[in-house]
Amino acid sequence: MMNALFLEKHTAGDRIDLPAIVNTSAVLDSQYSHCTINGNNTVWTAGTDVVFLNNGEDTVWQGTLPQGHTFLYRNGKNVLRSRWPENGYLHCGNWEKEWDAEKKIFATNRLHLTIPQDVQQDLAGTTANLYFDWLNVRFPVAEATGNYIDLQSIDNHKFGSATCKLFFENAPVKYLTPGKWLPVPEKGIFYYMPLPGETPGDAEFMTTGTETLLTLDHAENIVFENITFQCTGDTMQKNSGQADVNGSAAIELRFTKNCVFRNCKFINLARWGILVGDGSANIRLENCVFENLGSGAIRIEGNEKGADDMFATTGVAVESCQIRHGGKLWAGCSAITIKHAAKNRISHCDISYFPYTGISCGWTWGMQKNPAYENVIDGNHVHHLGLDRTVKDMGGIYMLGYQPGTKVINNHIHDIEGEFLTWGIYLDEGSSDMVIQNNLIYRCSAEPFHVHYGKNNLVSGNVFAANRGVACISVTRGTMDFNNYFVKGDKVFDIKENLCIADNAPFYMKYLLEIEGKEDILDSWKGDDNTYFQLEPSYTIKFADDYHCYEKTYREIPASVFINDEREKHSLFHAGPLPSPETLRLPEKVMALYQKYLQEKDI
Repeated sequence: MMNALFLEKHTAGDRIDLPAIVNTSAVLDSQYSHCTINGNNTVWTAGTDVVFLNNGEDTVWQGTLPQGHTFLYRNGKNVLRSRWPENGYLHCGNWEKEWDAEKKIFATNRLHLTIPQDVQQDLAGTTANLYFDWLNVRFPVAEATGNYIDLQSIDNHKFGSATCKLFFENAPVKYLTPGKWLPVPEKGIFYYMPLPGETPGDAEFMTTGTETLLTLDHAENIVFENITFQCTGDTMQKNSGQADVNGSAAIELRFTKNCVFRNCKFINLARWGILVGDGSANIRLENCVFENLGSGAIRIEGNEKGADDMFATTGVAVESCQIRHGGKLWAGCSAITIKHAAKNRISHCDISYFPYTGISCGWTWGMQKNPAYENVIDGNHVHHLGLDRTVKDMGGIYMLGYQPGTKVINNHIHDIEGEFLTWGIYLDEGSSDMVIQNNLIYRCSAEPFHVHYGKNNLVSGNVFAANRGVACISVTRGTMDFNNYFVKGDKVFDIKENLCIADNAPFYMKYLLEIEGKEDILDSWKGDDNTYFQLEPSYTIKFADDYHCYEKTYREIPASVFINDEREKHSLFHAGPLPSPETLRLPEKVMALYQKYLQEKDI
């Protein structure tokens, strides 16, 4: 195995050919600019081979755990930690939290939860792994009694509902099950329960504590090709208030320009694949694979000081990447997150099998000016998200804030589930000045398209096919100004030339949260040349508002009121089975999406 010495001798413009295995972490700065670093199917990692102390002769094996090592890998794949209960989740109906005097950390952090008496004594010192709302966080357990669990407050964690589901990690040895491990860092050892019939020589075991394999700092014009980055570590103690943005990454870029990662793999990682940080520009990821990730694949950070060119993060291109099976350890992450960054492009990627959102773009609540604009999300296949239903309030593609020039176009989105509030394309608070065009969306637990509030969005040429019992489009609050006050007359979106297919629910509903100052649904949008199909003609309510989150009650709007020259012009309503494409007069791109939907809707 090679260490960082292989990078020491070079000149600008060199081609550096890597060996088959690189076992190190490295920092590359400006002196490495204009180089090509080529791997020959190179595996880049940073770990230590395990020495087993009892030769696998006991039921539970003991292995060496070097100081600072936090992760165990078996044949390159992360070994999960011991837990109680062995499967599933506990459900807590009362999570009590009180701030300290300075409101910096919880003075009280208590789960009211009944635990069997024979388990209580074993939980102190374990870690509570909690799922609630859109978050997954961890807190050490200070004390467990029959009626409550006291948690240590390790960070300034402001979010959280009063209810959650959870399990306990790092449970004592007696809770080990085959294929899991328990680190005991104070003793420099770990325990591992072998798989049935397994011997130490059956697999390669490695431990690591290295969170970042490669850091680029003020580097420029470096090309990385044909390298597999794998097996990183993590303390498992850095919680995030949203989307796991505090997590480390295998590769981290700071103030780095014009670099390319081509045909690389990011697999079997403790947390994120790659972080593009402040001051970075024109970074390309082409034909890369991200798989089996503790968190997400790509995080494009930027900075709230993004108006200052020194901190601006722009021009990141992610093209034709395969991103799958992530959020394994931190379920609240998105596969791709764009924060305070502009002029980025995510195109022709396949994103699947994450617990939460596929692509998240924007990091500013409300409608104030911010560093995210002119981002393009084009031609991606986003599917099979939220299948384990651990978190909620998510979308296949999630947008936030005022983003002039931003486009969500030509995407194929389906099978989006989650625990609750799960949409195909989700324009959250303040989403404004965006184009949502030529997307095909179907099989979502909630509406294919949802807007919380915003203004001046163009929604055209899409096919929205709703699941049974939900509508095609929903809106929470409608239009607001840049100070977040309601503005009567401004439109949350202009909806044109879309095809909406509903089963038995209304095509369009106002999703109300009983908010004061809400405007009437009919004043929040304008439309033209849309086509509506309702598959069950016997279902009388076609257009409605007053759709409530839990009760699902409706206020019917007559079709003559919904579709007229004052509200929506030249739109058509049909009831009954879906017709063959040749009988319809649809725009060419909408027709192509409709044909694709007919081919895939029952798969």
